[in-house]
This record gives sequence, structure tokens and C-alpha cells, in this order.
Amino acid sequence: MDNTIIGDTNASNRADSRLRFQAPPWEHVAGVLTQMQGTRVKRISMYMQKLSLDSLTGVVPFMKTVEHLVIYLAESWSALDALAPLVFVHLPNLKSFLLSDAPRFKYVDDNWGRFEYAVDSSVQKQILEGWDRNMAGEMRGNAWKLERVGFTALFAWNRQPDRSWLAEEATKDKTMWRNYEDDEDDSSESGSGSGSEEDSESEQSM
Repeated sequence: MDNTIIGDTNASNRADSRLRFQAPPWEHVAGVLTQMQGTRVKRISMYMQKLSLDSLTGVVPFMKTVEHLVIYLAESWSALDALAPLVFVHLPNLKSFLLSDAPRFKYVDDNWGRFEYAVDSSVQKQILEGWDRNMAGEMRGNAWKLERVGFTALFAWNRQPDRSWLAEEATKDKTMWRNYEDDEDDSSESGSGSGSEEDSESEQSM
């Protein structure tokens, strides 16, 4: 079975359950992630109370095949500069990295509850450029694969052909984040396996 949903086996309620924020104990999440070594899991979605470098650095060595990582946070993010290279160096295949404030604003009609710098594109761009500088020495001449980043559910940044970053137009559509996750070609919509072992993508949700 290649497509696995952890903590939510009801596909029809999957998106809604992700937004009803109840962060599981980190020990549970870490226990699942450390079992990923040797698997082909490419997508991970997980809840965290706050973005903890200590917690992430303890599990990312087991996540080398991951290409798309979504983290739903209860608290606003901070200390993002240190993600590169401490965390990202262990994720050589990472293409998209998304921090979602969706659990914080699901039941409000304005921007109350969003991350502190959710709409501050200058701060976000500085973080992205800092990541590029810090990763340049780690990639040993190879291009860093990261091509899409979101610091909020409002919009994402896309890597341009010249390796710069360009922000998408912001949206207040609260379903956008789930749609964004599905932008990549991925037919997985259930908690059971589908397709052959060779052509299916694995997904873990915690």
C-alpha cells in the first residue's frame, strides 16, 4: 500500500479535519516520521503547535524522499532563517514547502488570526533569499530543487527561470490551500492504496 493517510482514514472529511486544529502529541508524529526511512513517501502534511527546529531536525533525516511538505501551525512562525541548512539539507528532493495558518482563521471573516507576517512580502522575500544563500554552499554546485513556498494560506512564492522568487496574487479563498496542495499531478484522494507500486505516490498526513 503506497498511499497512506495517518490519523484520518475518511477521505471525504479529510480537508475539513485538517482545519479543525488539534495538534497531536509531537511524540506521535515523530514516531511515524522515523518509520519512513526506506519508504517512498513524497508528500507529508502534519500539524505542529509551533515550528520547532529541535523537533524538525530530529525527524528530517528519515524524510529524504519527501518532495512536498505542508505544516499546519497553531502559533505564528519564527526563526525561519535557520531552516536552511539545518532542516532543508536533509530534504534533497523538496520541491514545495508550505506553512499554513488555515487552522487559525477558519472561523473568522478577516485576517485576524493569520501569521504575523502573513501579508508582509518583503519579510518573506528576505527569508527566501537568505535560504538560497545558505543552501548554495550545501548543494555543491547542484541547483536547489525548492520551487514553491508558502508562508500563509493566502498566497505562495514561485521560483522563476532566473532563480529569483515571485509572489502570487493573494487570495482570501479559504479553500485555496487545499487546492494548492493538489496543484501537482497527484491522483491520490483516499487513505487506501491505488495504482501500481511503481507509479503511485505516497502521502502521509499527521
